[in-house]
Amino acid sequence: MSDSKGNDVLFHAFAKYLRLSKDRRSKLVLVKKGHDVEHSRSLARSLRIEGSVEWLDEMKREELNKYYQGASICFGQFGASVINFSLLEPLANASICVSFFNETISPLPYYKTIPPVFNSREPQKIAEFMIRTLRNEEIYNDLSYNSWLWVKENCSEEKFVESFLGLFREA
Repeated sequence: MSDSKGNDVLFHAFAKYLRLSKDRRSKLVLVKKGHDVEHSRSLARSLRIEGSVEWLDEMKREELNKYYQGASICFGQFGASVINFSLLEPLANASICVSFFNETISPLPYYKTIPPVFNSREPQKIAEFMIRTLRNEEIYNDLSYNSWLWVKENCSEEKFVESFLGLFREA
């Protein structure tokens, strides 16, 4: 939790997903980045899911796209209540995302429409969402399309300029 990623939530949710779904093929793919990698590896071992966790070396953002595109579900952060690149990049690749942000208590400005993300810090609820989504092709396809569409409608250069100018008008 020291770097606000909240990896403990992610590992507990994935462990619950594996137990509840009886899925033996899914892998949690993570990038070895940050001083918390060894702690995360230790947590995976203690939860007995280390065989289902794959660690990748750090890479350029452009290289991550192939992983986002191949992922069934992507995870953002669960510590800090933010919408950042760990969420926006997978959404731009039409990936279904799970993360945590609380727009009601954050002093940061949020988008006019909240992204189509399963927003929770609760491992049980995240695991149940994963099972429901991965077992229902219609839900999965709708979330995937809506992820891509949300980024298209909210994160274009035109939208950023429009929002930036709006801040000056309000001031």
